[in-house]
Amino acid sequence: PGQGRGDEGKLSEKKFLIQLHSDKFRKALQSDGDDSGGDASSSSPSKRWSVAFPGGERLSVEPAGSYGSSGAGLTTVRANAHVLPVLDVAVLFPTEEEDEERGVVGGKDYANGRYFDKRNLIAVHVAKYLSQKKRRDEVGNVELIDHDGDFRRVALLLTPPPTESSKGGKAGKGKKDSGGKKKRRKTDTGRGKNETKQGTKSKPAKFRVRLIFGVQSSPSDGEGGGRSWASPSRLFPDRSNNKSSGGSGRHNVPTPTYTNSLADDMHHRSKTKLIRSAFSPSPSSGEGGYCPAFNDALILAKVWSLQRGFLRGGDTPDVPELALLLVYLYRTKRIGNRMGSVQVLTVLLKFIAETD
Repeated sequence: PGQGRGDEGKLSEKKFLIQLHSDKFRKALQSDGDDSGGDASSSSPSKRWSVAFPGGERLSVEPAGSYGSSGAGLTTVRANAHVLPVLDVAVLFPTEEEDEERGVVGGKDYANGRYFDKRNLIAVHVAKYLSQKKRRDEVGNVELIDHDGDFRRVALLLTPPPTESSKGGKAGKGKKDSGGKKKRRKTDTGRGKNETKQGTKSKPAKFRVRLIFGVQSSPSDGEGGGRSWASPSRLFPDRSNNKSSGGSGRHNVPTPTYTNSLADDMHHRSKTKLIRSAFSPSPSSGEGGYCPAFNDALILAKVWSLQRGFLRGGDTPDVPELALLLVYLYRTKRIGNRMGSVQVLTVLLKFIAETD
């Protein structure tokens, strides 16, 4: 058992291997290959493309998704298609507009995949740090996965190590009282070791943690007066933000999928706050309000989507996006506080069927 556990946590080169897509990486790879006669590995390190990382002290770790929205949509394993519940935790890094010296992204990093290469490299760095042998007993297994089927973004899936629970403690105490004081101390020490080895049972993890990555500021974030490194007009679905993969003559083609992934990483904090304001009994802000049937309706929508394969896919919504639809229907007064969970679900399904 010890060797098998060590083999699972052993680092390999292929375990945290990612593919870079930005134009800067391609240009650096091409220039290195030309300077070294086709062999990019023999070029000097100074000519290679590098990403500055200020360190973990500048990263902000915050609960996100259902975990950060007062548990909206969280269910047991049975209601989750017999899959362990996943708790989202957002790892947010600063921008150059917030901190010029320690900012990670800035300028025109939103274009041509530069931001996604930087965030993925930071994710790999965090994965290697958490996968160290000395943290294996606390963190567990670390796995590099796609973010909801999006190949541009990677996430970390952490499976906690199994916990140990003792059994037969009462029988051991009864045997300890039968001897004398001096003999009881000696026998207690010996029996304690045997009971630790034989009387323990490992329990599997009851949940998993997914680390998602993004930026701290967003165009719609009005707190603190922070500036955003990308204007809100850049997030329109008709904008072309990825011109490197279009080829010649396709520089003005809209990239809605690319832009949607970019906007999702920029709104982890504001999205969680918006959902919490509608799903929490005591919202922190006056926006949105509170509907008692929201949580039950969200669970019904989650189960309905899981039964039909409409959840956690590359072109399907996730639980926070379903919650955002409910918040939108509530703000547009299509659902009210006096409606039941089945009525709210009916309005949601009708909206999905009739809206393009």
